[in-house]
Amino acid sequence: MEKPIKKISGSGPGRVLIVEDDPEGRAILKALLQEKNFTVLEAATGKEGLRLFQQEKPDLVILDIGLPDLDGLEVCRRLRKIRHTWLTPIIFLTGRDTLTDKLAGLREGVVDYITKPYQPQELLQKVENTVRMTAEYRKVSTTDGLTGVNNYNSFQEQLHHHFQLARRYGTKFSLLLADIDGMKEINDAHGHLCGDLAIRETARRLKKFSRRTDLVFRYGGDEFALILPLTDEAAAEKLLKRLREKTDEFKISCKRKVLVKLSFGLATFTPELRDEKVLFARADRKLYREKRLKKHLAGHGH
Repeated sequence: MEKPIKKISGSGPGRVLIVEDDPEGRAILKALLQEKNFTVLEAATGKEGLRLFQQEKPDLVILDIGLPDLDGLEVCRRLRKIRHTWLTPIIFLTGRDTLTDKLAGLREGVVDYITKPYQPQELLQKVENTVRMTAEYRKVSTTDGLTGVNNYNSFQEQLHHHFQLARRYGTKFSLLLADIDGMKEINDAHGHLCGDLAIRETARRLKKFSRRTDLVFRYGGDEFALILPLTDEAAAEKLLKRLREKTDEFKISCKRKVLVKLSFGLATFTPELRDEKVLFARADRKLYREKRLKKHLAGHGH
């Protein structure tokens, strides 16, 4: 059995996984895509294609229907069962052009067909259009409209992704949660436009004072999360200290100056955690422990 080849051709318009058992056909398709600066990943079998898909997270899959181990429809079914694959388009490559085949593919979530023999320009146009439209849709569907940072759906996807990477490769990452204190009081006393300003300014500060590699999310009304890749507990505590200095308390201008305060909860991945929900729960408990402590101190005049 021919081993899959992974080809990285540098930065470009996207990453395309070709699952095609014919070496010559695969080589021609790869050359066409590389001419347009696509990063090309290759697999000669359905099982290798599934493995590469999970490992590399391509932007588009070109999938031959006739494969030696699994047919294209079965590969497509298995791909769609993998978490967070609904935004990854699949184009079928086939020598059959029957309505039955096309309907079967469409039922499994295929976005387009390329029939062999194909015209190179038509193929490239279909690939470019699909990647561009998917990128635009992904941006809209994963970006929070109020703040411009990543949204809840993106948070769920990225948290799962980084958790699986840490388990597979033994790396570290940390999760930091942040929450605006007294958000209801801000809305009640100063109006929801002022509350929106507090949320936007919180997002801006978290983005500005975190590192370039950190991912910032708004996952609730006044709730934020930061995924800190390749960051152990000591490094995460250091970053949290800096964020506290810059974002723990700040003022925004509504009809008058309004003080905004944040609480934080930090947790770091450890191998015994069974899933990302447990990591989130650890950070969440620390966040609400800090909130309770603040209320206790405020009640005693501190």
